[in-house]
Amino acid sequence: FEGLLQVDNLSTGAAFLNDIRDGRYRAKGTFQHPLVLAHFLISFGLLFTSIGIFHPKPWKGGLPWWLLGMSALGGVYFTNTRSGLSIGLLFLIILLTLRYLAWLKAMRSRLMSSILALQLLWLPVLMIVGVYVAQELVQGRTMEERSSTSSRMIALDHGLRSIMDSPLIGYGIGMGDIKGGVSLGGGVGFSMDNLFLLQALDNGIPATLLLLAVFGVSAWRMLPHWSELRPSSDVGLRLGMTMLFVSTIAMYGVYALSDLFELFFVLVAALLCLPGRNAKRVASPRGGR
Repeated sequence: FEGLLQVDNLSTGAAFLNDIRDGRYRAKGTFQHPLVLAHFLISFGLLFTSIGIFHPKPWKGGLPWWLLGMSALGGVYFTNTRSGLSIGLLFLIILLTLRYLAWLKAMRSRLMSSILALQLLWLPVLMIVGVYVAQELVQGRTMEERSSTSSRMIALDHGLRSIMDSPLIGYGIGMGDIKGGVSLGGGVGFSMDNLFLLQALDNGIPATLLLLAVFGVSAWRMLPHWSELRPSSDVGLRLGMTMLFVSTIAMYGVYALSDLFELFFVLVAALLCLPGRNAKRVASPRGGR
């Protein structure tokens, strides 16, 4: 909207600071920052896609789910966030690989299954290409992107060094940005691009490990066993929830806004109602499950 809106003061300028990068609009919808929108789309896109592709009838009952999921993941492109694009693509490849393995596992012909399994040898090649592309994205393709990457690395270095001065209790809520962040606008504000690092600066390393454990244990509890990896609504939901929490850990490693905290902790409570990987099947009187 350049030319239509006049930015005459610092607070108004800060409101539009993250909306444009190299002349391209960064969609953020009703969220505070484009990375928050990217996080939301990645997490729920993976969840919906997993439910759809692991549905017993993926081209009928599962079609609305995986179409919705792929649409959400495709929407990450419009946020113009390099981290979001890299993380979303990585976890989508992992999810599709697991679905391919489930398809091979269900084949009756062991010979055909073994032949098709050889196609997975392409994964290392794709990973090498992916690492190269991700490295280009992380380093930045333009001056503005390279500046953003430099600021992130400086904040990471400052933050890690500052933690050692108060590792157990931190510096207090709201002090992490000041102690380890990068100065914005000549010292008017500070930026930190790693939520776990920010939590360590605010509250100490033990509290940060506890926060990381909440998401990590949630993901582990939902992860299906290899023997369970087959098309079913239960496996699709559990694998999707696993992807949601693991991608959340990855996204909080590249930005530090806690806007989605309430939503994800509601999901933590909700998954406690679901049977986890260690749930025991109770046999019926007839010997069924």
